[in-house]
Amino acid sequence: MRAFLGLITATAFIFAAPAYSAAPAKAPPKSEVAAKSKAAKKAAADAKREAKKEAAAAKKQEKAAAAAAKKAERKEATAAKKNESKIADASKKAEKKTARAAKKEAKAAAANPAPAARPTAKIAASKPAAARRVASAAPSGPVAARCKDGTVSHSSQRSGACSRHGGVAQWM
Repeated sequence: MRAFLGLITATAFIFAAPAYSAAPAKAPPKSEVAAKSKAAKKAAADAKREAKKEAAAAKKQEKAAAAAAKKAERKEATAAKKNESKIADASKKAEKKTARAAKKEAKAAAANPAPAARPTAKIAASKPAAARRVASAAPSGPVAARCKDGTVSHSSQRSGACSRHGGVAQWM
C-alpha cells in the first residue's frame, strides 16, 4: 500500500507539477499600465491635433479659393464698367462732334448767304425777239471767235471763248 501510495503521490506530483512549476501570471505593474494608457492617450491627442490641422488647412484653402473667385468677379465687373464708360465717352464725343459740325455749318450759312438766282426769264423777256432767235439759232458745234486782242479762239461752246483775251470782238 505504501508502494501504492507512493505511486499515487508520484502521479499526483506529475500531474500537479506543471501547476506548481509555472509561475502564477502576474499583472503588469501599475506603472506599465499607466505608461501604456498615457501613450494611447498621447497618440489619440496627436491624431486629434492632426485632424484639426488638416481641417484648418482645408478651411484656409476654401477661403483662399472664395477670395480668388471674388477677386476675379470684381475684376470682371471693373472691366465691364470701364468698357461701358468707354462706349459712353465715345458716344458723347460723337454727339459733341456732330453738334460742333452743325454749328459750323450754321455759322457758314449765316456768314455766306446763298447767291440769289438770276432772273433768266426777265432777261430773256427784255431782249427783242430777233435777238432771242439769233441766240437760239447759234450753231451747237465748234465755234470760232475773234478776240478783242486780235487772236482767234476755237471753242466747242460759246461760253469761255476769248476768256483770257479780253472777250469776244466778233463771232465767225
